[in-house]
Amino acid sequence: MRTSRALTIGTLLLGICLTLGAAPPAVAQGNQASEGGQLAARHCSECHLEPHPDILPRQSWQTALGYMGLLMGMRDLDWLAGEPEVGRNTVAARRDVLLREGAIPDNPALSENNWEALRDYYVESAPEAPLPQENRPPLRWELPRFRIVESDYRVPGAVTTLVHIRAETGEAYIGDSALNTLTVLGTDGRIKLAGQRPPTNIYPIDIVFMDDTAYVGSIGDLDASRPTEDRLAHISALELVDGGINGAPASIVVGGLYRMADMAVADLNGDG
Repeated sequence: MRTSRALTIGTLLLGICLTLGAAPPAVAQGNQASEGGQLAARHCSECHLEPHPDILPRQSWQTALGYMGLLMGMRDLDWLAGEPEVGRNTVAARRDVLLREGAIPDNPALSENNWEALRDYYVESAPEAPLPQENRPPLRWELPRFRIVESDYRVPGAVTTLVHIRAETGEAYIGDSALNTLTVLGTDGRIKLAGQRPPTNIYPIDIVFMDDTAYVGSIGDLDASRPTEDRLAHISALELVDGGINGAPASIVVGGLYRMADMAVADLNGDG
């Protein structure tokens, strides 16, 4: 009798232990999500408003978190091993730049476990696809005082860093920093001069016409992958031929500039 009762109590205790042992995974996941949310509220709001996970689709959060992690001293990028190569390379390139500039904190703001919990919170809470844009007004293709023109300018993988309307001719100058070219569109929107590549290796961000010269500002280091002190930006002078840039001789007139995004040309000493 005593043996039977002991066996029954033992079986009951074993069942309770098994039940308790089966519960923690779900509870642990919930706790981890809660912990990740608390970590996000604490750390992500130190530099900006705390972002909600649904502002980006799930696949975009890994790269975004990689950028943010660097600014919190999280240098190890092994957790990106399963992500697309372009994302890994982008974050790694940013890390190299920040390391050269001394912009990554020496002491991480989080432990590796907390960093993982924060990442999991955003990735697991984010939608698979971008949320639909609600109450979006319909597009109105009618523009008073303007006429819409279809252009034949099509460049696969274009990195357009310059669009300039030359007032005196009505031409549009399109600069592409992937191809290091300038393309000219006529007033009808059609290509008038395709893909001119000056010998000064431009990454065009601005162009200014003065008399018989076109000055082209070049950012130098488009993706900011080089040290700032390299000073690769410059201004080229294109000596116009029959008023245009086709076959125009070019030379660098101002070199060794820091990464530039705009340009203004003026005769400061009045010598013409």
